Amino acid sequence: MEPNLEKMTATEFEKSNTIIWGALIAGCIMLSTVLFFMVSQSQEFNKLENFSNSIFMWISIGMAMGGYYVGNMLYQKKAEEGAALSSLNEKINAFKAAFLLKAALLESPTLVAIIFMFVNRNVYFLMIAGILLIAQYFNRPTNERLFQDFKVNSTQKQEFLRR
Repeated sequence: MEPNLEKMTATEFEKSNTIIWGALIAGCIMLSTVLFFMVSQSQEFNKLENFSNSIFMWISIGMAMGGYYVGNMLYQKKAEEGAALSSLNEKINAFKAAFLLKAALLESPTLVAIIFMFVNRNVYFLMIAGILLIAQYFNRPTNERLFQDFKVNSTQKQEFLRR
């Protein structure tokens, strides 16, 4: 059941977003850990030339850069549209949708890099996944980010914080 964002307190809203954000990061970390131990005994596991000669390296790097830049671009577009909204609840819903879109566009290439590590049996794909996880870490959804990016005015901010 979807929580009612209109009745959710500021603390509950931030906690809800943090749980989603943390679950996305934790899922990638758990999958990479399991697959890492499955392939770490391979002879090719630490060979840089196998990584640099692989077409998967270019696909993984391209997806990572694309996911990062497209995610930021779409988030900014959604933030501009959300800033133009007059209702606080519309801004909250727009923020949640924009955050989930951006997180998905960072999560997808992370998972692809982890799977490429497993398929190629090469640890260097974890560098790409690690960089994307760091980017996702710094894109944590906070109430302050909502206020700033979606131009929540002082009246709306006070209303939100008094809930």
